[in-house]
Amino acid sequence: MQEEAQGRSVLESARIQARRAGIKIHTGLIRTRNPGAALVEEAERIGCEVIYWSTIHAPADEQRIGPTAAYLLGKRPCRVIIETQNRAPLNGTAMPERDLARA
Repeated sequence: MQEEAQGRSVLESARIQARRAGIKIHTGLIRTRNPGAALVEEAERIGCEVIYWSTIHAPADEQRIGPTAAYLLGKRPCRVIIETQNRAPLNGTAMPERDLARA
């Protein structure tokens, strides 16, 4: 239940930010073992124009382009925007805070 509460909080934040920017947004919490497939199915069902996928709140194994993001990019039912938060590389050089991958 804690994960669900956190998910709802993240979605509410996204709704608020989208409204401030004047963007029409559809959010929803989907319980599934395969989030990539569920997102593709939902995007097709509602005629989605773009999927915005942020890995900032994702588990460590999905902080970069993980299995869900890879699935979305592979199936691409519409435009897909993936936001990741960079971590310092092994050589210690600075990197920008966020990367956006668009397809």
